[in-house]
Amino acid sequence: MAPVITWQPNQDTKLTISGEYLSSQRLDFTPLGLPAIGTILPNPNGKIPPNTYVGDPTLDKVKVTQGRAGYKFEHNFSDKWSLYNSFSYAFLERPYTTNITPTSLDADNRTVSRFDQIWGPTSISNLSQDTHVVGKFNTGSLEHQLLVGVDWYQRIVSPYSFIIRTFPSLDIYNPVYGQTPGDFLDTRKDKERIDDLGIYFQDQLAIAPNLKLVLGGRGDFEDQKIDATTTQDPTSPSERTVTSQSNSAFSPRLGIVYQPIPPISLYASYSRSFDQALGTDVNNNSFEPTRGTQYEVGVKTDLLNNKLSATLTLYQLTQSNIVTTDINNPIYAIQVGEQRSRGVELFFTGELAPGWNIIAAYNYTDGRVTRDNTYKVGSLLANTPENSASLWTTYIIPKGKLQGLGGGLGVFYFGDREGDLTNTYTLPSYVRTDAALYYRHNHFQAALNFRNLFDVLYYEGAYNINRVFRGEPFEVEATLKWQL
Repeated sequence: MAPVITWQPNQDTKLTISGEYLSSQRLDFTPLGLPAIGTILPNPNGKIPPNTYVGDPTLDKVKVTQGRAGYKFEHNFSDKWSLYNSFSYAFLERPYTTNITPTSLDADNRTVSRFDQIWGPTSISNLSQDTHVVGKFNTGSLEHQLLVGVDWYQRIVSPYSFIIRTFPSLDIYNPVYGQTPGDFLDTRKDKERIDDLGIYFQDQLAIAPNLKLVLGGRGDFEDQKIDATTTQDPTSPSERTVTSQSNSAFSPRLGIVYQPIPPISLYASYSRSFDQALGTDVNNNSFEPTRGTQYEVGVKTDLLNNKLSATLTLYQLTQSNIVTTDINNPIYAIQVGEQRSRGVELFFTGELAPGWNIIAAYNYTDGRVTRDNTYKVGSLLANTPENSASLWTTYIIPKGKLQGLGGGLGVFYFGDREGDLTNTYTLPSYVRTDAALYYRHNHFQAALNFRNLFDVLYYEGAYNINRVFRGEPFEVEATLKWQL
């Protein structure tokens, strides 16, 4: 169920109340991937069948109950000042869930070692609110558009268990499921609470009709507390550890837009970001926050009498304290030193003719490790193609007896990507084709969306050399919509 109710007593005030409830019980076919040797790399035993599942469908089951309720309130005090307020509560309940996870491919290149993870029972609740004011005013010759707000988020995870035990290996060329779990290895029971308070502002100043300046910033105050009880084996006493993590930071933002002539806009921006990296490493040390610094310059132009727009952007993004897989302990994570991405983005969008729309993009990205104690400086970032491009076009008949009938076609290209930060193997490039059929008439809408139209076998990402993820095969989605 997902009800939505909107009440608008007048043109200046609107209140929307919404909720959602979902209960599901199903096999948990979590994407576990397949070894690179046998998928994208040669294997003396031949190609691994792409539909092979390295978990265990007789045990990998999950039951989830979840819900959400909240509201969004909007009020215009005048044509220059407005208030926005929203609140949301969400919960998730999940009993014990088991999941068989692969660890490595044995020397025979056909046997996958595995272990069993048991999660739960888990109870999660999330509270969030956001309140901000938007206003327009002048100071002398300067025109201001000011935004000031505060948001708050809380996440509470009640005691849940994480149990690890051994599990029999699997022959990926002749899988046998339903095997008996092995010995108990480790268990951990956690209580977790996260509180995040943010205060933010932005002022857009019109210095001249063709020159605008944006000044903004955000202050974050985050707290995390984890109460963990760990047992290494059934004969050992439990060990309790309480970890508290508090971080705060100010993240500025600066931007400028200049229009030398009406169809052309030149812009530049600088921004910092802050994100608390939740969790601990193998030694139970809390992660430091992830920080980011981005520089961006670009030009936007309107073509064909403003029916087509083009944007060219150059950017550099540097991130520090990135959380990634601990190659020595795959079930844990570590923080690398620094990663940097530089790139160029070219984007087109517009209506070429009545009913005919187009979106096209090209991206060039040079992403590398720039400081690290584990990985080689200069290594390419994992799962990041140097070149990618897309073209999506739709046509809907604008008038006549067939008005509202149309379709779309899209082609998406992703270049070669490194599978890990050690750059030991490469995910090959691929082209995926999507399509769609539409019909719209008055309040009724219908659509058929076709993803991976030609059922191309491709691998879109990797967790490590033993877990390469296949892209989704051909699928069809039908949607019917009636709007009052």
